[in-house]
Amino acid sequence: MADLDGVAPSTAANRRFRWWPGIILTPVAVVITLGMIEKRGVVIGIIAALTYGTLAIVGWIPPHRLMRWSRQHPVLDELFFAPLLFGGLAYLTPLSLVMCLVITAMGTALLLGLTGWIRRTRSQRATN
Repeated sequence: MADLDGVAPSTAANRRFRWWPGIILTPVAVVITLGMIEKRGVVIGIIAALTYGTLAIVGWIPPHRLMRWSRQHPVLDELFFAPLLFGGLAYLTPLSLVMCLVITAMGTALLLGLTGWIRRTRSQRATN
């Protein structure tokens, strides 16, 4: 028998704590956004609001659905690293925003290349 999510019923304890990430991430997103506005200005604050607001929204998605989407869209899943890296660099370092963008582009390209190589290697092993 399946529940509303189309999966086997979970225990009551697992269902009870499913909403915790959304509750925790929402105020964290607000605090990070306000800190970014204060430290780096409104434009970077808007980027932070979009990035961390999205994370807060994703916190409400059931984990099994999120994992299924992540497996179906691996590159899009990995691209979320870019705004997180940019936000972290902009907030935690005194680097110029241009340098933060350059480091973010290089780090994201490295991540995409490395994870693409790992996926390709795993799929070649699976076919052999």
